[in-house]
Amino acid sequence: MNMTLEQRRARLIDWEKTIYREVQQILINEHIFWEFGKVVDGNPAFKSASNLFAQWIANGYVPSALIAVRRQLKAKDSVSLRAFLEEVMNFPDIVSRQGYVDLGNGKESFVRELLESDYDKIAGVGMNAIPTAVPTGG
Repeated sequence: MNMTLEQRRARLIDWEKTIYREVQQILINEHIFWEFGKVVDGNPAFKSASNLFAQWIANGYVPSALIAVRRQLKAKDSVSLRAFLEEVMNFPDIVSRQGYVDLGNGKESFVRELLESDYDKIAGVGMNAIPTAVPTGG
């Protein structure tokens, strides 16, 4: 499917919303899992119990987390972090300086300044597009 740069950019913005929600849910689930662990550790009733309930929670959380992370690594025909990054790698003009800085429209002026500074770090000072080979900063 041949898409214009604007169509690709709009698709990426939609992808970003989906990826953000999914990664946010991964982090929330992780937080709940570890907070539950603190409840178990701090509760003498849990310590004297069979540990079956805690094991059941862990048995549900671990595969769920692995599946969620694996979903972000899928490439073909998926909305995933990997597909997002590959799209940017293959079409670096999608993330133009202007488009990136415009994400700060309607926000405090320092937000646009931060976005400008971030873009300089990613693409290079004064560059208007991400180069095809981004320096690794090594």
